[in-house]
Amino acid sequence: MKMAIVTETFFPSRDGVVTRLCATVRGLRSNGHDLLIVVPDLGIDEFGGTVVRGVPARTFFFYPDSEVCSIHIKNKKCLQEFRPDVVHVVNPALLGAAGIYYSRQLGLPLIAHL
Repeated sequence: MKMAIVTETFFPSRDGVVTRLCATVRGLRSNGHDLLIVVPDLGIDEFGGTVVRGVPARTFFFYPDSEVCSIHIKNKKCLQEFRPDVVHVVNPALLGAAGIYYSRQLGLPLIAHL
């Protein structure tokens, strides 16, 4: 199965979300799934053999120590180019909202969780 994972939090952050997400990616890959991870662009382009696509990010007054994304056309392009069987939005916030919006616009099956 081809799965796009859209997440606000990924490397270089180190927290529970990242730990859980990395374990999920490893498990899915070990079972033969083809993955794409869409994250704020913080310079990471690969994780354990999985392509990581960054979308433009900037600081936001609610999170001055982190960079976040908003709805950006690159989100849509990532999904169109990869053509996933399902989109999994992790901890939806700004980038997650874009993942939900473009998944619906492109008619892609979607799952999301906090």
